[in-house]
Amino acid sequence: MSDKTIIFGDTSDDLCDFNKDLHTQMINKSNLEIAKQDQRNYCISIGDVNIAQAVEVAQFFDRVIVQTKPVAYWTSIELLKTTIYVCRYLKHSVEVENLDYYKLDELIYQDAVPDCNEPSLYLFGGSIVAGDHLKNRSDRFGELLSQKRNLKIVDHAKIGTGLRRSFEQLISSNPKPNDVVILDTTIPTRLRIAKHNQVQDLLLHDCSRDIVMSLTDEQIFYNHVSYINAFVRYTRLLKVKFVFYSNQYYDPMHMDYMLNYSQHPEWCLKTSMAADVPVDFCKDNQHPGPIAHSIIAQLLNQKIIELYETSNIW
Repeated sequence: MSDKTIIFGDTSDDLCDFNKDLHTQMINKSNLEIAKQDQRNYCISIGDVNIAQAVEVAQFFDRVIVQTKPVAYWTSIELLKTTIYVCRYLKHSVEVENLDYYKLDELIYQDAVPDCNEPSLYLFGGSIVAGDHLKNRSDRFGELLSQKRNLKIVDHAKIGTGLRRSFEQLISSNPKPNDVVILDTTIPTRLRIAKHNQVQDLLLHDCSRDIVMSLTDEQIFYNHVSYINAFVRYTRLLKVKFVFYSNQYYDPMHMDYMLNYSQHPEWCLKTSMAADVPVDFCKDNQHPGPIAHSIIAQLLNQKIIELYETSNIW
């Protein structure tokens, strides 16, 4: 009987195609327990489950394979680095293949803020901006917008990120006047927490019960909108072309978020709607597909023209 195998890698769309001979199934939060007992082979992305879940389920497999593909084609450097760290930990208890394919030391500084003197498009946000689950990275709206406006991409998008990290990256980046800055507000319940000598962006329901019980809807709301307001004020001072869009939150204060966003002319309502109700989906049936990304790129470009080129809000 062959070894029960799990493949660790990038997004589900290309993971299942990585080694077709193994006939893998994709692991997500809904089938974690099934995967532990099942004798079939599976693949997993730490973008779909958290680190603790990935480590736990891997213990039920005989062999771990690390997906190999060019670094530039990973959804984000952070996801690649996290995958390598997890698989390095797993090698002490499970056989791990392809771990030496990536040179971790060469990736350590990939998340540093580049010194960019060219006219640039700065991207901040989570999985939609990162193009999560898109088969081709070139289909994500950031790539399309950069081509349309002939701008170099400075990419700070990260799957699962929160607004605090995005704001820290904005300050470090210090974009120049007339650069374009795009922000996805992500989900308000993403909190930046230091844990085990690592700083992580976690959804509230993945945090400890003590944290969940101590935060009210109002506290989460004011934490979130304070970063939005800071983004708006800071980008205006820098005189960059800033536009942001939001996602549906489905919580009791949804309308409060919308009302706050609507105070800022930089909010792109139409783009927010296209992200929430995409015309097509990726295979996970959650993230916008290529057609939706194309629409988002068009709407963002229209908003930039309206705010900064037809008129001027500065």
